[in-house]
Formats: sequence, C-alpha cells, structure tokens
Amino acid sequence: MYNNDHSHNYSQYCCIEEVIVAEMSQMISKSKLKAKMLEIFRTIEATGEELIVTDHGKPVLRIVTFEKRKSLIDLFGDLQGSVVYHEDIDTPTVDEWPNT
Repeated sequence: MYNNDHSHNYSQYCCIEEVIVAEMSQMISKSKLKAKMLEIFRTIEATGEELIVTDHGKPVLRIVTFEKRKSLIDLFGDLQGSVVYHEDIDTPTVDEWPNT
C-alpha cells in the first residue's frame, strides 16, 4: 500500500525484532510520508494498520492508532453481581488501626 520502493535490505538490521516488524508492517520513507501525510494518517485511522517510517532504509518510527478505552462494563461486566460481601462495607475499620 505505501511501500513502492522494494530496495530495503533486511540483512542490514542488527536485531531480529526489527526484521520481524519490517516484514509484518507497511513501510514508507520519511520523504514519501511528508508528501502524503494527511492521506496516509486517514488511511491508518480507517484501517488500523501499522506503518513503519524509514530513514535511508532503516526503520525509525512506528505509526499506530490508539486503542479505544474499554468501559467499566466491558472490563468488569462478567463479574457484575458475583462479588460477595461478608459484612457491611461501610462499617469503619478503626479496630485495625492504632490510635494516634
């Protein structure tokens, strides 16, 4: 989609992780990104794809979308109604703390 230049040589990377990231993601050079930045950002927002920005063929930046925050119901909805209180939760716990 973004990477029309297939001249990237993965053997130049020193870390396996960089090679894996480069192979799994779309890549674009800084100069190509600058020319079409707004269009590319809109595409990333719409698709959720990750984009790696390169400088002289080496990955230097990763552009990703923010994950939407889940609501409390989404996070804890499965637990709703399953919490059991063995005593009044509003009862003071002064017996547990020394007097000062």
